[in-house]
This record gives sequence, structure tokens and C-alpha cells, in this order.
Amino acid sequence: MQHQVENEFSFSHAHYALKGITREQIFKNLSWKISDDLGLSAPIVTESLEHIYKHREIILGPGLAIFDWQNDDIFSPYVAIFHLDHHVLLRSRETYPTKYVVVLVSPASQSLTHLRHLARISRLFHSHNILESLSRAQSEDGLLAVLNADYLAKRESFAA
Repeated sequence: MQHQVENEFSFSHAHYALKGITREQIFKNLSWKISDDLGLSAPIVTESLEHIYKHREIILGPGLAIFDWQNDDIFSPYVAIFHLDHHVLLRSRETYPTKYVVVLVSPASQSLTHLRHLARISRLFHSHNILESLSRAQSEDGLLAVLNADYLAKRESFAA
């Protein structure tokens, strides 16, 4: 696992072609991958995903969902992108099926960092160009290269 300094931001993990054609299959596979990446139990991750699904808006934009929470058992933020093998309607009222899922899990002691990372993710995906670039990526490394390069370019333009 790649560790981050508290205020640094980068996507630390990417998973390409996550299998599943239903919300339940996607959640099961997300839970397995996230728990493997973080060393958490899959049932706890599944419980977090289900709670967020039931109580929050998860759609960040066309084709994009986000799940975020804080956890007492991790020590650095986990920021991951999941490219789904198929477009999936996570909610029946969605207009666009989901193709990408972003997951942010932060240490419970880092609330401010968590909020900053959410804002950075929101700004990053505000542009539809990022989804076009992601659609051309053919691997996990390709996804990370697109996301981290785009974030650095946006950060430099804000600083200018």
C-alpha cells in the first residue's frame, strides 16, 4: 500500500475491469478489493458501502459514483478509482449508469484532510474531459497516470 502524508493527495490505488452487473455484485467485489488494499475485514467494508448507499447521494456526475467514509483502523488516506467491467445502474433513479467508482477512506482522526480530499476529487471530476481520458486507459497504471497527471495540472493552474 502506498502511504501518503496527511495533506498530500494522489490516487493510491486503481482497479481495472471490476466484475459485476448488479449493485450487489459490485458492492461484493468493491468490498473484497478495498478490504484487501486496506487490511480491513470485508464485512465491515460492505457495511460501510451499504450505509453510504442508503443514506447519502453517491453520484458525483454522469457515469461516476463516490463512496467516502472515515475509519479508526487506518493511518493514511486511501483514494482509489475502480473502473467497472460493465456500466451499472447503482440506483434505479439514475439517468446514467456508473462506469467508475471513486473510494475515499480516511483515518477517523483526519476529518479536515478527508474534507480536503473530497473537495479535490470533486474539482478533478468536474471536467468531462477526465472521463474521456479515463475511458482511453487500458490498465490500472493507465488510470493512475490519467488521474494523477490531471490533478497535478489542475493544482498548478489553481496556484498560478
